[in-house]
Amino acid sequence: MNLLTSPATSYPSSHIFIFEIPFILLIVNLITTTTTMVELIDIPFVKELAEWIWGIDATKCLSEVPFISSSCFSQLLTKAVGCSIIFGSMLNKVPIMRNMINSQSAAGMSRNSLYGELIVYSNVILYSHMLGHPFTA
Repeated sequence: MNLLTSPATSYPSSHIFIFEIPFILLIVNLITTTTTMVELIDIPFVKELAEWIWGIDATKCLSEVPFISSSCFSQLLTKAVGCSIIFGSMLNKVPIMRNMINSQSAAGMSRNSLYGELIVYSNVILYSHMLGHPFTA
């Protein structure tokens, strides 16, 4: 008897292994039931975020999510770069704040320069808002 062609033990053809039953039940369940997939737009805050990024084309761009068109991708990239610029500019003062916290003192800080920066930033924000410019590019 050749070991390569004959099985080590022979089982009857009607025999089902124990580990095959859950797999068969899973296949039958997948075939007989219809599963509903959650749409991306139905997830909380996704629609609002998409409208902030893309404006009126939000549902069109969300429907293309795995393979975004070039116009949707360019708007997404522009918004991401704008947000990263704003976030990066806020990191400008982190070393100064860390030194103030470590030394428990604000000695050497000029109040007039801080007030001047506050006036300049407020002026730019108000001017841009009145002209209707978006917060980010």
